[in-house]
Amino acid sequence: MATRFESIELNNPDLFGVRLNGAVGRSDKENLLELVEKCLANGKVKLVLDLSELSSIGGGGAKILANFQKELQAQGGEAVVAGAGETVRQFLAPKFDGSGKKTKNARITVKQNGVVIHNDVELTAHTPGGVSGKEAPKGPLFLQNHGDAVKFQNIWIQPIED
Repeated sequence: MATRFESIELNNPDLFGVRLNGAVGRSDKENLLELVEKCLANGKVKLVLDLSELSSIGGGGAKILANFQKELQAQGGEAVVAGAGETVRQFLAPKFDGSGKKTKNARITVKQNGVVIHNDVELTAHTPGGVSGKEAPKGPLFLQNHGDAVKFQNIWIQPIED
């Protein structure tokens, strides 16, 4: 499902509101950049993006939204993202025997706004960019931003057992 744009009325005339519906993915990059160009051409440099109606953000969608923000900032504007909602990730670490041999792959489940994005997906290899480049039963948690203007908030970490 492609992204649809809907104008939303805001009380502040200096702000322009846009609600995104559907799903954001790689195919939406041009549409979002076109939205930036149209907003800038009409003097709308302060945008509020309401993501509360999105069914998913996948296929590079987060990066596309970050590029959207960068393009606005380059032109002296900004976008505030509202309604991004809750993302829940459940990660089960790989299991190892006493000799250090892996006996079970890691698994992950990801939900955003109640929509399952990944359901109990088996991870067969380690994530590049880790501390040692090797899988381990425990390690640090890295939050990734690709150098973009990203704000992490309300992060809760709780151990879970499988």
